[in-house]
Amino acid sequence: MSISSGVGKLPLAAAAIAVGVGAGSAEAAVRVYAVNWALPSSGELYVSLNNLSTGPTSSSASVSGWDMRIASPSARTSLDFSFPAPTVPGPITNPNPYYGIMRAPGDTTGGGANLPVNTMIMASSSFSDGGAMSFGSGSFQWRLNGENYFGFRMRLGTSQSLVYGWARMVIGSTPGQFTLTHFGYQDVAGASLRVGEGMPIPGPGAIALFGAAALTGRRRRR
Repeated sequence: MSISSGVGKLPLAAAAIAVGVGAGSAEAAVRVYAVNWALPSSGELYVSLNNLSTGPTSSSASVSGWDMRIASPSARTSLDFSFPAPTVPGPITNPNPYYGIMRAPGDTTGGGANLPVNTMIMASSSFSDGGAMSFGSGSFQWRLNGENYFGFRMRLGTSQSLVYGWARMVIGSTPGQFTLTHFGYQDVAGASLRVGEGMPIPGPGAIALFGAAALTGRRRRR
């Protein structure tokens, strides 16, 4: 596996954090990365989650072993995901058994869902290997002018081992105005995790310090 958790090796990552998953599984960890990948002008973003030393690009030819394509065709009025074709040894089936974006819990058809934080992502979840996302205000629909979370699965390197992960995407006033800000994955093949698991959240102390600093700044300006 080629992902490194060292910040110095991730020029596009603001942070890389490994969070253990409890007693009895000391070697298991949810690895979380802050990336801030925005859609380029071409309308296509290819990313290699297995090799973060290769930056995202608008051309699949220049991404070694890309794992996910996020695109906004039709004048950026829609958003869709696609994944590489299964090429490792073994049966090739449809849908893609190695990659995909998670559907809403209980759904077995349609595209990927905007998942609530703490939704479980696991082997029994249903995954879509392509298609447009549904925008609106209903449950599991994608939202404009806000944050969205999705679950995914991918293989490790050239093996047939699957890992499960989540990603956070902030979308603007149109589907084509987005930035993928964070993603995390469970580094043990087949192990489940929850949406948002491992992403650092400022504690009450940090929030209090931030508020005090802001108040001091206002007093100084007066």
